[in-house]
Amino acid sequence: MRRMITLIALSLMPLPLTAGCFGTQALQTCTDALGNTYTVQRFGGTTYIEGRDADGLTWRQQSVTRGNDVLHSGEISDGTHWTATERNLGAGYTRIEGIDTDGSTFLRVCNWLGECE
Repeated sequence: MRRMITLIALSLMPLPLTAGCFGTQALQTCTDALGNTYTVQRFGGTTYIEGRDADGLTWRQQSVTRGNDVLHSGEISDGTHWTATERNLGAGYTRIEGIDTDGSTFLRVCNWLGECE
């Protein structure tokens, strides 16, 4: 589940804060401080991210904005899927709930620093 939350955090993070990105707002390739490399494609309210962890495992994620919610879905290298719904609660807090790669449900409330309860 930690990997899934990290993937969501990557999609929420403003890309200039990553270790290095190049390309346009619509298509970027990035490498972050953790050694992950990923490609980000944006089409309107939809963002696609495909990446490779520092240990060589691949993953992909799709995020779609619908009103106040962002619907995330993803797949890790072994074919396991996960889903999450993110809602901005205001005052710098975000609620994230879904089903992780183990099939377990989760609910986290995170602050603007990415610290989650």
